Amino acid sequence: MTRSAHILIGVCLIASFLVGCASVKRDASFPDVKGTVSDRSGYEIRWSQGHAEDREVETLAGRMLDRPLTARTAVQIALLKNRRLQALYEELGVAQAELVRAGLLKNPLFEGALRFVHDRHEEVLELALVEDFVSLFMIPLKKGVAEAELEAAKLRVTSSVFDLAHQVLLAYYRYQAAKQTLELKRIALQAAEASFEMAVRLHRAGNIHDLGLSVERAMYERYKLDLAGAELDVLAGKENLTALMGLWGHETRWSSVPRLPEMPEQEIDVKDLERKAVEKSLDLDHLRRRYAAAARRLQILEVTSFMPEAEAGVAAEREGDGVWSVGPAITMPMPLFDQGQAARAIGHGELRGIWEEYTALAVELRSASRIAAYRLHLARQQARYYQNILIPLQKKITRESQLRYNAMQTGVFDLLKAKRMETEAEIRQVEALLGYWISRAEVEQLLRGRLVKSARTVTMEKREVPLPMGAGNNH
Repeated sequence: MTRSAHILIGVCLIASFLVGCASVKRDASFPDVKGTVSDRSGYEIRWSQGHAEDREVETLAGRMLDRPLTARTAVQIALLKNRRLQALYEELGVAQAELVRAGLLKNPLFEGALRFVHDRHEEVLELALVEDFVSLFMIPLKKGVAEAELEAAKLRVTSSVFDLAHQVLLAYYRYQAAKQTLELKRIALQAAEASFEMAVRLHRAGNIHDLGLSVERAMYERYKLDLAGAELDVLAGKENLTALMGLWGHETRWSSVPRLPEMPEQEIDVKDLERKAVEKSLDLDHLRRRYAAAARRLQILEVTSFMPEAEAGVAAEREGDGVWSVGPAITMPMPLFDQGQAARAIGHGELRGIWEEYTALAVELRSASRIAAYRLHLARQQARYYQNILIPLQKKITRESQLRYNAMQTGVFDLLKAKRMETEAEIRQVEALLGYWISRAEVEQLLRGRLVKSARTVTMEKREVPLPMGAGNNH
């Protein structure tokens, strides 16, 4: 074998060895996700990988669980302990590995053949070592695709973090509202029970007829059913929140702040919400990364559709007399039938589809921002209307009924009815306050860069009192 052949084979083997030594650091991209989450929300995330530092997460979560949970601590615990979120982080490791693989050369192919010459009782040995040189030129483009897909993976993971935070926030607010509603329904049941017991006594005395007694009993039984439903809502709400936070065992004995927080005096500035939502949108950024990856894949297709692979190397043959012959070798397909038309058409179609999806999402995002701003404004008005007008009015009615009852100007049933109406108004007030916090969370989610897909289905209760003209001035 000639000296040049030895050199060529040696270079191929050394290059393959060196490139193959590239390692994959699976969490290399996690700091970028962690930084984005922290900058946009103030929350901390950790990727549990079986290290000693993971015990710090358990300690931190344990300290938060020792105290009644607020909305913020509930979200923080979920971001630390939710196992589905931990599973999602593995996407970063996969995308990182794909980036490393994109920079690797294909393994060289070694071919060998041994042929026997029967009439001369000789052996012919053929050896060849070839490398796909087309893939060598494609490495920069493949790395570009992998880099774009890695960025897209980071955006997907970041989006999922914010989605979980939003789900926990809504679950927490609904759980608090369910607890408040349960307490109010207990009060309503007590009033209905007192009214029914009074009706029983009056019926025995012959002061009310059977119809009046039946009406009071039906109302009492309905309130008992309402209370049972409210108890189930509290139980289901706590279990839902527990699952989202990733808690089990003794951790499920957590408690929370008993009431929904009051509305803050300073409201979120929604003046430029549409512009800010578009600028910060992780969804749009993700589509831009997908578009970049698809464009680079199309560049690769433009070359590989004509020549998917071509191999060059060195071949050696030893004749029966022991003499070696060495020379270059090349193999490549002949594009007679498949010239890549279909592959290129698919690539162009994917590119156009992503662009249309990007445009549609931008339109939806702008519309959702306008709706979210209006919904927040209306929800605040409704909650203020209950707080400043309807609840004080119902309390006044109860006080006046009490005074008239003390003066024997009205009956006990009118007094109990007034108390029930006051309690029912307070339940509607809790629902209005819950609607406000849900609307506020939607706006906050838009400002973090996420479009709430279910935002268009979130509506206020139909039972709420329509606002009269000028009611919004009661701040």
